[in-house]
Amino acid sequence: MLGQHPLEHFREQVDIIAAAGATIPDTYTAIHTRWVDYLETLNPAGQQLIDAIIDPNIDADLDMLRALALAEKAPATDKADLSNQMRGPVLLALRQAYEPQAAANYRLLADRFTTTATDFTKAVRTIDPDSSAEQMATQPDKARKAWADASILALQLDQQIPTLATAAALAGLRINGNDAHLGLTCDTTGLHRRRVWEAWETDTGRTTKWGALVTLGVTLRAASLDEYEHYRRPAPIEVKYVRSGGQYAGSVRVEVDPEDELV
Repeated sequence: MLGQHPLEHFREQVDIIAAAGATIPDTYTAIHTRWVDYLETLNPAGQQLIDAIIDPNIDADLDMLRALALAEKAPATDKADLSNQMRGPVLLALRQAYEPQAAANYRLLADRFTTTATDFTKAVRTIDPDSSAEQMATQPDKARKAWADASILALQLDQQIPTLATAAALAGLRINGNDAHLGLTCDTTGLHRRRVWEAWETDTGRTTKWGALVTLGVTLRAASLDEYEHYRRPAPIEVKYVRSGGQYAGSVRVEVDPEDELV
């Protein structure tokens, strides 16, 4: 099965951020519109030839329209080959048209994510989001509101990640999969790498990973384009054998976390 052409992938990426309110340059829109019109065109010359013949008021070059109509009868494979030849140049033109707006669009969506993250952090620090509904019944209004907001804001963070990551990729960052999203959305300075990844992979509770990350001390925010760094996974636990003293001297199996030394 053939994979998706990079042109179609790029168009889908731009559609994603456009739906989120990003600004799409007019030049991009004009090129994209012409490309879509081309793909959706079936037999315009043939129809124009028919119209010119049956309507005496139409002043047209019948020989030219006839030649174009005959060209439209080319085999489907020839038409596909022509479209494939065009995809590369069209992709390049669309990239060049979008590029001047890429950084601004990322900042727009990054600011939106950071605002949501800040609101979420305030809510989680106000009340334990995993408190039961029964426990919340006797809490002050501020605490009850924070408890209700926390789960909604956590869902919004989940929903904003794909758009944020798409805008980052369009702005030139290498964002490949869930692992890349951690560095994009979290400041983990000074924290134990393995604990951070454990929090990131939390899928329980009312706020899943977001509540676990804040509890750990992670600052939730969208990274700036020039400061983003991929946050690698922790190195594997190492096994060492340490000699023990005493009457029955020997070796003891000890598991060592190499990330402990890097905190």
